[in-house]
Formats: sequence, structure tokens, C-alpha cells
Amino acid sequence: MICNSYDTPKDKDNKILIKHNETIDKVSTDFFKRKSYNTAIAAVMEFFNSLSKSIDGESISYESAKICISTIAKLLYPITPHISFAILSETKADKASNPQWPEKIEGIDAGQEVQIIVQINGKLRSRINTKSDLNEEEILKIALEDQKTKEYLGGSDILKTIYVPNKLINFVIK
Repeated sequence: MICNSYDTPKDKDNKILIKHNETIDKVSTDFFKRKSYNTAIAAVMEFFNSLSKSIDGESISYESAKICISTIAKLLYPITPHISFAILSETKADKASNPQWPEKIEGIDAGQEVQIIVQINGKLRSRINTKSDLNEEEILKIALEDQKTKEYLGGSDILKTIYVPNKLINFVIK
């Protein structure tokens, strides 16, 4: 499953641990509030795929990988208790027969990068990467400084700016 032949510094695990926390939030919301089990399973599958890539690329420590696998089993326990029990037994988890719901890992830097789509008159013109905790004015400034955006805007007047937080920015021009 996971070999302990590599050991990576903890700061490299940050990306997958952010995904870990996001997945717990998503699955908790889908299970308990929305009662949407298909999207909960899809979120777990997406997390598993990210974890697999990190393990294959040896960009995650053994301890972090073990925590993530245990979390996946705990998240799937309400749907697949037999398989989850087997996985939790292998990872030597306490209470493999009735595990507690996983909790987010504290101290993980959630100020991750997000990709923002830059549109001009509704057409994709550029993509910019920014921190997720920036406000609208800062993102607007970064978008206007982007080389591709400058080319498409030229000397045109911006009539309206539509901003969807952490998703896109659309400039309506003449």
C-alpha cells in the first residue's frame, strides 16, 4: 500500500492536507445537511485521486498519507462499513468498528492559490493565479496588470466589471 522508503518535509504535505480539510467540510455538508450522497462520494473520490498522485510522486510523508487514508475510510464508513472496517483495521485505527467522524487538521494554511478566469465581454481571455484570501480590488489590479488582459483591453473603456469571488472576473468593454 504505502511504503515508508521516503520521507518528505511537512511543508510539502500542505497542499494535500488543505484538500483533506476541504473534503471533510464538503462530505460533512453533503451527508448531514444536503443529504446528497453521490456528491459526497465524488468528493472522496477526488480526494483519493489527489492522494494517489501525491503518493506516486512521493510528495507526501508516510504519516500524512496514513492520516489521509484513515480519513477516507472514516468518511465512507456510513456507506461502506465493511470495507471501511477492513481499511481501518489495517491502519490500526482505534474504534475500527465504529469510528468517530474525522476532524479537520488544525494549523493548515488555507491561503492557497486559486485560478481566476479573466473574461472580456464574456469570452475567456486569460487565467491568473492568486491567493484565495485577496479582496476584489487586489484581484482587479492583478488582472489589469496581466499581459494578455492588457492586449485584449487595448485602450478600450471598461463599462462594467463583474467579479465572482475566487472564480472569475469579467470586463465589459465598448
